[in-house]
Amino acid sequence: MKKLKPLSRFFIILSISFIVLALVFSNQTLRKHHTAYYSFIATPIFNVLNPHVYAEFEEGAIENDNDWGITFRIWDKRKYDERIRVKNFRAKNPPSAILYQNPHELFLIPSLFLLCLFLATPIKWTRKILKMLLGLFIFYIFMTCYLSYRFEFTLNGQTLPLDSIWHVIISFLGLGGTTDPIFIVAFFIWLILERKVLFKEFLGI
Repeated sequence: MKKLKPLSRFFIILSISFIVLALVFSNQTLRKHHTAYYSFIATPIFNVLNPHVYAEFEEGAIENDNDWGITFRIWDKRKYDERIRVKNFRAKNPPSAILYQNPHELFLIPSLFLLCLFLATPIKWTRKILKMLLGLFIFYIFMTCYLSYRFEFTLNGQTLPLDSIWHVIISFLGLGGTTDPIFIVAFFIWLILERKVLFKEFLGI
C-alpha cells in the first residue's frame, strides 16, 4: 500500500491540475496570448535549427470554421540566400506556402499536460520549475522537428525524400503529421527528465 500512495497522489494532482489549466485556457483571450508567446519563442528556435525552411509564426489566421489560430508563412531557403532572414527581403518575395493550424490542439494542450506532469512530481519547487523550463525547451525543439516535417512535406509536393540525416530525423519526429502522439512525446520528455524520481518514489527501486 505504501508504494501506491505516492502514485495515487501523483495521478490526483496531475488530473486536477490538468483539468483546471485546460478550463482556464479555454478562454479565447488567454489562447491568443499563448499563441503570440509561442510564436515569439518558437520562431527563432525553428529558424536556427531548420536548414531548409525559413518560417514566420504569427498569431491569428484567416476567417475559418476550423479553429485555426496561427499562421505559418514558409520560404524555401534553397531558393534564396541568407537575405531571406531580412524582413524587407521577405516582404518583396512572397512565401513559398502559407499554412494554418489550430494552436490549441497542436501545442497548447500538450504543453499544459507536460507542465502538469512536472507539477505532480514529488520534487522541490526550485527543481520543479527548472525541470518545467527544460522540459518546455525540449518540447519546443521537438515541435520544430514536427513542424519541419509538415512544412517540408508541403514544399516537396506532399512527399519527403530520405536523402539527408535531417530528413530522416524529421520523418521520425513528424509523427506522420498527426497530433495525438504529441501527448506521448510530452510524456516521454517528462519520463526522461524524471526517471530517477519514477524509479525511487513510484517503483521503489
